[in-house]
Amino acid sequence: MTLTQDERHVLIAFFAIGQDGATPDRALVARLCGLPAARVGATLRGLERRQLVDAERVRLTFQGLAVAAAVAAPSRRRAALAA
Repeated sequence: MTLTQDERHVLIAFFAIGQDGATPDRALVARLCGLPAARVGATLRGLERRQLVDAERVRLTFQGLAVAAAVAAPSRRRAALAA
């Protein structure tokens, strides 16, 4: 599955928020991604069309969780190696 850079950033943000046990919202996702809220909203709608997120509830689907974990894995490995 090919993802845009914005989609990757949003999925990684969702995954990180979930790992922290927090509840995601658009403002938090935008802040973590460093993207404007409107762009995050558009990205969420695109991810929803691909059945990776529920944009209205601002949460990952099961398929989205699997993709987010795969996308986040390389950055998590780099962080572990740097520690």
